[in-house]
Amino acid sequence: MRARERVAHRAAATALVTYEARRRPRVEDIQRGARRLGEIGQWESPLATWARDLAMRMAPASSARRTLERIVSYV
Repeated sequence: MRARERVAHRAAATALVTYEARRRPRVEDIQRGARRLGEIGQWESPLATWARDLAMRMAPASSARRTLERIVSYV
């Protein structure tokens, strides 16, 4: 829990509920992305895996870097 919630709410339980409500949308977004990548990573069809691998090779590194920075730079 961040200090902002603890300072804003005297009761720890209320502060935790507020913190969870603020964080939940971001967590769910990251979970959806991880699930989607996990599903794509498990494709077995030769055509699908070829297309996936080609798309990954052609994707600019900056795209992956932006995604990673968005995840780890959260304040």
